[in-house]
Amino acid sequence: MLFLLIQIGVPLVRLRAPRPARFGWQMFSASPQRIRFSLLMQDGTTQPANLGKYVAQSRGEVNLEEALPRHLCRMVSDVVSVEITTPDSKRVYPCR
Repeated sequence: MLFLLIQIGVPLVRLRAPRPARFGWQMFSASPQRIRFSLLMQDGTTQPANLGKYVAQSRGEVNLEEALPRHLCRMVSDVVSVEITTPDSKRVYPCR
């Protein structure tokens, strides 16, 4: 009974959380938000980030806007900043 209570209770509670909620029933059915990452290099050029090297599969509950720019700054040599473009906004994450 405890097992069933956890399996049903936790997702029910998570239905009130912003979607897609971790451990909610909609977790895997939510489509990920379209986000583009561009890299501004030291020589002034801009290039799209190859996310295939860093993200195996884009999932709706993972917030790439928070974790990925910092990681790109560490992993890509000669990058000055990361530009994050969503359907709603555009912002720049400065490296260093």
